[in-house]
Amino acid sequence: MSAEAKIEEIEKRLADLEVAKKRGGSVADREVLQTFQKKLLVRLKEIRAALGDDGDVEKVKKERDSAQAEVASLKKELERADYRIKHLVKELNKAEGA
Repeated sequence: MSAEAKIEEIEKRLADLEVAKKRGGSVADREVLQTFQKKLLVRLKEIRAALGDDGDVEKVKKERDSAQAEVASLKKELERADYRIKHLVKELNKAEGA
């Protein structure tokens, strides 16, 4: 199940629980809500732990920026190589035709 699907499922369950709460839900409904909230809190803590501190986020951003710069550099290098190849082939065809 994808992350988006899980989020949608959680949002739907939460909305259902909120509707039940507005209707003056029973003790059982409140217990279900509290249980859900506890599970959600545990899951969010797990996600936070998996992501690590903000330093990890900064590290990932730096790696992303570095990779983007490398891609831009390689694209320029590829354009130069394509230009040179185009003109070398053109000159080679002229030489063979002469």
